[in-house]
Amino acid sequence: MTTELTSPRSHTDPSELPDVVRPDGQNTPSTITEAEHQANEAFLAGAYAENTSLAYRSQLKTWASWCDQRELTLAEADCDSLVTYIRERAEGTTIGNREYRPAKPNSLRVATAAISKAYEVAGLPDITKDSRVRDALRSHRNSTARSGLRVKQAEALTAEVHMAIRATALFPRRGRGGMESADQARRRGLVDIALTGLMRDCLLRRSEAAAVVWGDISREADGSGRLFVGVSKTDQEGDGVLLFISRQTMRDLGNIREGVGPDHPVFGLHPKSIGIRIAAAAEAAGMAGHFTGHSARVGMARDLARAGEELPALMTAGRWKGAEMVARYIARESAGRGAVARYHRDD
Repeated sequence: MTTELTSPRSHTDPSELPDVVRPDGQNTPSTITEAEHQANEAFLAGAYAENTSLAYRSQLKTWASWCDQRELTLAEADCDSLVTYIRERAEGTTIGNREYRPAKPNSLRVATAAISKAYEVAGLPDITKDSRVRDALRSHRNSTARSGLRVKQAEALTAEVHMAIRATALFPRRGRGGMESADQARRRGLVDIALTGLMRDCLLRRSEAAAVVWGDISREADGSGRLFVGVSKTDQEGDGVLLFISRQTMRDLGNIREGVGPDHPVFGLHPKSIGIRIAAAAEAAGMAGHFTGHSARVGMARDLARAGEELPALMTAGRWKGAEMVARYIARESAGRGAVARYHRDD
């Protein structure tokens, strides 16, 4: 017997969430038309951030393949099946023709969230709520912590790193097409400078930076600016927020605007390309480390902590809903301002 994930929508839609087929392979009978079903599913898909939808679909496909390998339908799989799956993924396993390296705790947390949502949509009992499943996730998290393994964090694009990028961004680089001309280097470098500056000032995620259009940016009388960010990872309702842009970044943005309209993208880059650009700019500036599209958020959070900003203010600036992630980013700064650090201040 086989287990399938099916959707009446196009598989090219990155925001879609998979449906779970019933044990008999048929969808539940409905009085609505197929066209209405498709419209409803597309409408409901908007409840999730694009990256969340992509992660859920990937994790659920892996779970379905594992069940298929065990000759289980999704409806037949129980909490013991899921505990076995979690253990095998934690240890590293082969599913189908693919080798899976040992999964990190966060990956398996996302996997169980995806399974829970899919079972809810299908009207199946939610096997993720069983205490043994929670204990399995906790066991993996604890064993990972005891092993000394740490989640690899993006290198911080601090003010010092940004200064180095500004100083070197206009130098020609060698790429797949050969050495850049001076004009090519200048155009590429000015974008790198404006991109990293805006992402630092506004603590932007790479998807948010990719979505910025010129109409989202306004200038204030003192030369600073404001960026309007609408729908984001932590604001799926689209209430939006206005974020501060420094005068220097406003000047940098002015250097790359070439008479285009308000609906034109500021950078015209895919989110993945933004991470690549930041890593390349940091490398060209002689900065070592794992720089990614998340580095600007980490760097500004650390700079703000060094300047004395407390956790609530940092959470507001970065639009974090919880304190755990930002606390991890500024752990070094927090340790340097703690009770023991104050005790030894005069050493």
